Amino acid sequence: MILSCLGSNHKEVRKGSAQAVAAIAKLELPKKAWNALIKVLLKALEQQKLEFRLSSLETLSYITEDADPGVLSMEDIDGIFMSVIQIINIDQVKEVQELAISCIHHLIKFSAKNFGIQDETKNILNAIIKCASIENCDIRKKGLMAMTEVLKNFYDVSKPFLADIWTISVNAIMCKDEDIVQ
Repeated sequence: MILSCLGSNHKEVRKGSAQAVAAIAKLELPKKAWNALIKVLLKALEQQKLEFRLSSLETLSYITEDADPGVLSMEDIDGIFMSVIQIINIDQVKEVQELAISCIHHLIKFSAKNFGIQDETKNILNAIIKCASIENCDIRKKGLMAMTEVLKNFYDVSKPFLADIWTISVNAIMCKDEDIVQ
């Protein structure tokens, strides 16, 4: 019942449903219950209906923000990364991109394995760099936050991207938008 509310036309209902699903997941996932939840949310990201995509991303973002390492399976982490990176690369809806980069930011704490694989590191960092370079201030700010988290945890594997990161950082410092500069 609650999962069906994720497709509501009302933003408040979707947000409340996303928070409720994430709260239940916080209790159930550590007990290895509700194992199908992540797959259901990833499948919803493929829906044409924008509301399902938005609320599924929001739910995944809440879950990844609150979950402790070890709660999500590597299959789930890989699936989330693959889906949100694809969204960042393809979906042009700003609200979708903003939720996707938030999700990546929260996933970084789970991603030691992913950053140990060169192609995955490249895909993740390219998605983050794309968001940190975008004109939309909210997406850019979240991209910069995700980049900071990557550098804090995986600096060594980020070295091939330092020239791009430098350029983005300088542009952020020179930006006149106070939300970015902070």
